[in-house]
Amino acid sequence: MSDATAIGDGVTTGITNLCLGALAPDPSSCSGTPVPPLVVVTDSIDSVLSDFQSFANAPFIGVLTDIAVDGGLVGASSLGTVTNVFSASPVPEPATVLLIGTGLIAVARRSRMTRRAA
Repeated sequence: MSDATAIGDGVTTGITNLCLGALAPDPSSCSGTPVPPLVVVTDSIDSVLSDFQSFANAPFIGVLTDIAVDGGLVGASSLGTVTNVFSASPVPEPATVLLIGTGLIAVARRSRMTRRAA
């Protein structure tokens, strides 16, 4: 959340719900694996403008972001943008690891055979 401000009793909040493995992000209808919600908030006392969550890779991720900009009774609040960013860490496939291991074993055997022949 960026460019969020709140004065008086105003408050700006953003709550993002994630559902791994399904397209329905609503926590009540998530048929996949629900992830604890991400919460960002700004009020006249404190600001928490970012939150993060680590989770396993999934073929689908349902995302629902609820945004509330409440000026309160004697205050004001505003919001610039809310952005959801996802990044994945590359994980080698088991076949790739097996192929690399087989290649290393072959190189080691060839090296030993060359030394014995010499």
